[in-house]
Amino acid sequence: MRRHFLGIGLCLLFAGSACFADTRERLQIATGDWPPYVSAAMPNHGLLGSLIERTAARMGVAVEWRMVSWPLVERLVADGVVMAGLPYVQTPERSARYDFSEAIYQDRSVLFHLKGSDASKQPPKTFADLPRYRIASPHGYWWESALQRAKGEVIYTNDEAAAFKVLAANRVDFVPQDELVGLTVINTALPGLRDKFAYMPMPVEMDGVPRHGLHVILSRWHKDTPLRLRFEAALADELRSGQVNRDVEAWIRAQRSR
Repeated sequence: MRRHFLGIGLCLLFAGSACFADTRERLQIATGDWPPYVSAAMPNHGLLGSLIERTAARMGVAVEWRMVSWPLVERLVADGVVMAGLPYVQTPERSARYDFSEAIYQDRSVLFHLKGSDASKQPPKTFADLPRYRIASPHGYWWESALQRAKGEVIYTNDEAAAFKVLAANRVDFVPQDELVGLTVINTALPGLRDKFAYMPMPVEMDGVPRHGLHVILSRWHKDTPLRLRFEAALADELRSGQVNRDVEAWIRAQRSR
């Protein structure tokens, strides 16, 4: 009997050990830091992280998150080290390397600018107009290759916050960014300057890049595996529930009340 209680005590002492190990199948997902969509600092890894967690719950599996740099996300998925990564816009270059889920959220890409700036008074109407303006952006976004082909003037920054700081200093005309991500960056990195910024829609003609929202990229090494087939079916069911849109709407309301 003493040995029995000793065993229980050891399990309680080492609660993270095999005594209480999560034996569920693991769903390996790679992502970076892109709040509010994905972030290790947010509950359930962000708005889209919550979507993946609910999808995994439908499958009866556990999510194993790999929070890494965006280039490493793409390499891990391409090499089959993980089954999936998110969130990504579908481009011709990416479609050559990955499979794509259906759209998991219809995001809105916009051009942030300084209120009252000359550029904002004569905004670009098509993508072909953008080379006339100065732009700041980190590497890796879906518009990067299109801007390079257009030979536009682009200041590449280390991260999103740095791009907005360049804009705040009036060194560029626009920062292209997802609407919610841009507002998050401003509120966290430049809260005292939030009244200086405004934004307008991104030109609709983006050099052949289809705009159908954000997706999960899927490794072709895992194509037709039972886990991936279950994931795609559970993801479709979760998207039909509409919970991700309700989550985003609640997040927006919370930001407006700050």
